[in-house]
Amino acid sequence: MLFFIYLMISLFSFNPSDPTWLQTGGSASIKNIGGKMGAWIADTIFFFFGIIGYIIPLSMLALHCLIFSKDYKISSIHYFNISVKIIGMLLVILTSCSLASLNCHDVYSPSLGGVIGILFNKYLNTTIGNNNVIMFLLLFVMWFIGIRFFTGWSWLSIVEKFGIFLRILITCISHYFIYTWKIITYFSRR
Repeated sequence: MLFFIYLMISLFSFNPSDPTWLQTGGSASIKNIGGKMGAWIADTIFFFFGIIGYIIPLSMLALHCLIFSKDYKISSIHYFNISVKIIGMLLVILTSCSLASLNCHDVYSPSLGGVIGILFNKYLNTTIGNNNVIMFLLLFVMWFIGIRFFTGWSWLSIVEKFGIFLRILITCISHYFIYTWKIITYFSRR
């Protein structure tokens, strides 16, 4: 838990002028709250994963919570389930980097998906061809498969819960408009 907090603080206090292994920086002082080590870790994560680097600590925390949410004993841990969750997490991170690299371009950095996003997109370009629509759809499906492996959620239950939420939302909005209409008509008669 402390590593998660340290990693989040280091990522959010990242300063490009800090001297790290990728940049010499404009000053010798380090502005990252995590210190020299935090600046190096943040710079490395942003180099490899781009803007998706912010979800790395969150996914590590979610993986920890999903695996150890119950009171486990060492002999009762299911290593197959853990490996499926790790594969799902890696698939989500890989496809997120690739989607960010595919669709978002920043003036100040070569890619928002980092080196991993660039390399995976180049691999897909040589395999599929330079068709961004097919690449986007393939990455989108891979992302959903990764979410399924990572969380273990059933997509039918998600669609069902989304439908219930949508029905409640539409009911609330319609009641709001009906109530507002009654107020307007009441005051317009006076």
